[in-house]
Amino acid sequence: MTLSQILTLVYLGLGIVAGVVSNSIESRLVAILVALLIYMVSYVVLVKVASYKKRGWLVTNSLITFILVWLVVWIFLFNTR
Repeated sequence: MTLSQILTLVYLGLGIVAGVVSNSIESRLVAILVALLIYMVSYVVLVKVASYKKRGWLVTNSLITFILVWLVVWIFLFNTR
């Protein structure tokens, strides 16, 4: 697997985790802030791993993957309560 595929899978997993955590929080604003915090912490850690890529590449690809997966999981779990 290439590094970009591994990073996509990592952000897929983090998006699922953020969706589950967001569903367990009652306040929507706090849930959004927690998801953004998870992304920011993971970005700081993973930017060192993906040092050969440009930061812009990492931001666009990881942010899109993370937000889409997080929203899908959060909305799905919210509707199944």
